[in-house]
Amino acid sequence: MRRRPLYTSMVALIISILVLLPSISYVTTALASNFESRSVTLLVPAVVTLKNGTEIGITTKLTVKVVPGSGIVYIATNPIAGTDTEATARVAFLVASYLAGVNPYKFNVYISFNTSSLMIEGPSAGVAMTVAILAALRGDHLRKDVIATGMVNPDGTVGPVGGLLAKLEAAAKSGAKYFLIPEGQRYVYVTKVIRKQVGIVVITKETRVPVDLYKVGEKLGVKVIQVSTIREAYWYFTGKRLPAYHISGISLPLCLAQHLKNLTINYINASIKNIESTQKLTKLLPASEAKYIDELISYTRGLINSSKSYIKENLTYVAASKAFNAAILSSYTLYAAEAFAGIDPGQIVNETLENALKVINETEEILPFTPKNYEELEIIVAASTRVEMAKEAVNEARRLLSENVILDNSITGEWGALHEAAYAYWRAVSARDWAQTLRCFNHGRPLSFSLLRSVSGFALYYANSVVSYATSLLKEVGVSSDFLNTATNDLNKAYDLFYKGEIYASIGYSLEAISYGIISIDSTFVSNISTIVKAAKLEAYDALARLQSKGLSPPLSLSYLEFAKVEKDPINKLYFYELSSSYMKLLYYASGFSQGMSQTPTSTQTVTQTNTTKTSENITTKTYTAVTRALSSSYIAEAFLLLILGLVIGLIIGRMSKE
Repeated sequence: MRRRPLYTSMVALIISILVLLPSISYVTTALASNFESRSVTLLVPAVVTLKNGTEIGITTKLTVKVVPGSGIVYIATNPIAGTDTEATARVAFLVASYLAGVNPYKFNVYISFNTSSLMIEGPSAGVAMTVAILAALRGDHLRKDVIATGMVNPDGTVGPVGGLLAKLEAAAKSGAKYFLIPEGQRYVYVTKVIRKQVGIVVITKETRVPVDLYKVGEKLGVKVIQVSTIREAYWYFTGKRLPAYHISGISLPLCLAQHLKNLTINYINASIKNIESTQKLTKLLPASEAKYIDELISYTRGLINSSKSYIKENLTYVAASKAFNAAILSSYTLYAAEAFAGIDPGQIVNETLENALKVINETEEILPFTPKNYEELEIIVAASTRVEMAKEAVNEARRLLSENVILDNSITGEWGALHEAAYAYWRAVSARDWAQTLRCFNHGRPLSFSLLRSVSGFALYYANSVVSYATSLLKEVGVSSDFLNTATNDLNKAYDLFYKGEIYASIGYSLEAISYGIISIDSTFVSNISTIVKAAKLEAYDALARLQSKGLSPPLSLSYLEFAKVEKDPINKLYFYELSSSYMKLLYYASGFSQGMSQTPTSTQTVTQTNTTKTSENITTKTYTAVTRALSSSYIAEAFLLLILGLVIGLIIGRMSKE
């Protein structure tokens, strides 16, 4: 009789421990992971400009340490770090984490520079930073005889930099055998003074002459190699190929493809009906106005024919997109003809906007609060973003109407109130049409709203990093860009929507900002845009293959890839590849967040730390040690308390059993 309470207590204790085991296991795992850190050191070439204007190359010691954390990037420098260096570091971390296949919010990165230069600035250390972070995440060793210079673009491609001749000489002095430079920069131009004597007069002039870095490198005992992606650079540093996924082709899910075909037919029929109504009015118009309307009708018919041809090629998203544009243009054409015929433009605009708002309300009512899977997440983001675009167009149409700007400006191409109203209506219809595709992906259990808010916050962080990076780069060379202006506006909208709780539309605008930010960089700095387009395509297909390996078939991303496939203009082609990649990478991160991420900040900070008496390495090490000790103590205490709690529960159950 005396043994029974002890036996019962022991059983209860075991049961209690088993109940608490997942928590204890989590604490133990977290404790182990916080003792792990990896450091990588390499040399980075830089250029110092002397007072007389002469450029000389130097090498800078770059040290990267990766530790468990929450996605914060720290920069500690002996000299002062420029803002573009901070932006470069954030982009480098995001690119490296994606290529490593890890959740960026599970790590902190400490980056330190130690150099004789007065200031660290410029994006030329981007490739080196990315390679170093990637090696630290993967646990790979870097060759000491390889030195690299180049911008890291947010899509993992390598962008151009300056001062290559001076950097090559610095690399040779440091003992490098291989010098990696951006693709397309084999030849650089230097100023050469030419003196020619004509009689007693010596004529001096300066001219720019090309220099072959390959030949200069041979004389210095350094092999110069051009790289276009971080993947290529990493192979030269480590001899290891990063995992790359490949697919033979793309195809939309059958249900989505059929839905898009039906939409295309609807858009085409609406366009034809508008054309027929317009032609009846055209007969009543003066010759000049009738000519304007006939030109619009001709262009609309071209869109319709293009849409029909894409249907035959089974490119359903492209077909729907062309038909959608035909519907907008045909509506504007009809409205313009009505205005020419004497109908009040204000009445036309207001009636169209009233219909647009009705469709917006219908769409918002059918959108679920949370998606059941990641395919649905894309659909909801697509529909929500289009709703916001429609609302913007409604406001813009009202503004233009109040300013009596009715028709499009034939010189600038800027829309008037009638065109903006037509767009508002059809953009609202497209939002509803995307929302209706949810029936194609109706499976699974709803994703948690906290996860979705984390995903939205991550999209904002990524967009902010890209736009900040692009802004600093273009400011440095004194270039303005419409693409960057669009990216900045989209980022601001994303922030506004996020804080209003409209997280799905916020995601959409964040991804638009990322895409336009990347294009602003490439269109400014890359001479051969086709090389970047090719690299962007490979990265997009890699992202798709990663998702498909997880059993995901992203409908919107696939649609954008389909459009990129047929687009002729290289910038537009790049835009669709980047937009598709942005969506797929976000889904990739989201699927990682749902597998163990307990907390995600909505913004990340970059800390620049300067100290003239202590080295950057010491600052970083001390910071990490303090953090590690605090975390370690916390986890030990938590584990101990859980064990005590289990013992107490066991004794209580044993006592109750005895009584």
